[in-house]
Amino acid sequence: WFFKHVEMGIILEDDCLPSNSFFKFCLELLDQYAKDTRVMHIGGCNHGFEDPASSYYFSQLPHVWGWATWKRAWKHFDLRMASWHEFVKGNYINSIFKDNWECQRRLNDWSRTAEKKIDCWGYQWSYAVATNGGLSVLPGLNLIQNIGFHSEATHTTRAISNESNLIVHDLQFPLIHPKFVIPNHKLDELYSKKNMIIKPSFFRRSFLWIKR
Repeated sequence: WFFKHVEMGIILEDDCLPSNSFFKFCLELLDQYAKDTRVMHIGGCNHGFEDPASSYYFSQLPHVWGWATWKRAWKHFDLRMASWHEFVKGNYINSIFKDNWECQRRLNDWSRTAEKKIDCWGYQWSYAVATNGGLSVLPGLNLIQNIGFHSEATHTTRAISNESNLIVHDLQFPLIHPKFVIPNHKLDELYSKKNMIIKPSFFRRSFLWIKR
């Protein structure tokens, strides 16, 4: 519905509290990369990983706690993940992520989503970005605090979590843009290692999907 009316915009859920500079950050980069199809996502969340050389960096991981995108990018979103079986059969995951843990983690998350074991839309969006060679913009400082961690939440049911207490900052303007439009694999790997939580039957499920 949203992109039937606009070409670009900011998506902010009711449990995401932004800093003041979040909106200016998104608006500037929505214009900056409006016609650059390599960039599909602008995120406001940074889990503690900074690139001191610029105001933001490019990532393969789209964080959806306060974000923005374009109609041209959202057209690739498929809630059903119709291409999933073909993706697994072709073992394309290793062509996308350099980090082995991230490959395992994404296979696990996407397979559970495709099997409808997870009720969400965020994993489908990360799948759409990844399978279309897309990049995410992530700020050098965290601009979003998720205040929805409690027992009655839809997904963030752990009241105590490192991700629930993220401090928000304001970026300095004018922004310092990265010199190259390429993913920062070092920062992506640091994020992946921070989130190394192995769930029951994790490797068995991943192996079965690859085998299929």
